[in-house]
Amino acid sequence: MEIDLGEVNKYGLCFRTGDINALTKMFQAVKDIEKIIRLGYNSDGLYMNEVGSDSNIAIFGTFPAVNFHEYKADGPGILCFHTGSFISALINNSQRDEVTVSFNPNLKKKKNELIITIKRESSLDTDIQYSIPLLEGERSMYEWKNSAIIKYVVMVKSDIIQSFISTIIQTGSDTSDTIVKISINENIVCFECIDGVFVSNIRLAIMTDKGKQQRVSIRKKSITDGTVSKKFFVRLMNQIIKFMNINTNDSVTLYMADDDSYPIIFQINVGSLGCIRIAMGPVTNN
Repeated sequence: MEIDLGEVNKYGLCFRTGDINALTKMFQAVKDIEKIIRLGYNSDGLYMNEVGSDSNIAIFGTFPAVNFHEYKADGPGILCFHTGSFISALINNSQRDEVTVSFNPNLKKKKNELIITIKRESSLDTDIQYSIPLLEGERSMYEWKNSAIIKYVVMVKSDIIQSFISTIIQTGSDTSDTIVKISINENIVCFECIDGVFVSNIRLAIMTDKGKQQRVSIRKKSITDGTVSKKFFVRLMNQIIKFMNINTNDSVTLYMADDDSYPIIFQINVGSLGCIRIAMGPVTNN
């Protein structure tokens, strides 16, 4: 669904949060996919929507206004800036510091700048202010909505997926053509490395909460009729696990549809600010 962000930036934006660590890690992961980021805003909150250079990964971020310590946006707008500049302003700060991000289109000298103010944990420390130049960017932005064709929604610990992908990458020196098949039913999520040049027969099976309740076996025969299976490149999975570093002990929600061309969706929490959803396109016959 397209978000109405206006034709020009008539309205200012100001938000304050203590989730500086999660915010930094999110932008670090985004940087590997898109060097220039667009941040949409309106009175309801902040939005992100970017597509990777190879069009196989799309990012959808939603951060409701109520999740911030302070949030003010009188109307819609969109800010475009270098991802690396934003990271540089946040990266060397304490987890207990607070960050305030503001934009005012009515300022004569700084109307094309994003102002980032870091308030230190100690009241004795001086606040630090950074100025980031704003760029011109595409104003179209879309919000992800749960499709009716989604068949399975399951939760998996992020560190388990990270370990699986890291094992594949460490085992083989070239994973550009390595493929992981992800199979999901209501009882089990199965990750299986196939078609690898240097690695094969690496398999990870995880029971869902329902599978645990029914004491389902995690043997291969448990992936039976009713299972949705799709294939994905490991190199794309490697980009997605960088987002899982935002909350290493948290769970990732997976959305899988019974449609050969529909992507798998990874939903990852960004501290207490909201969530980011990464859509990863499957390997198809085309």
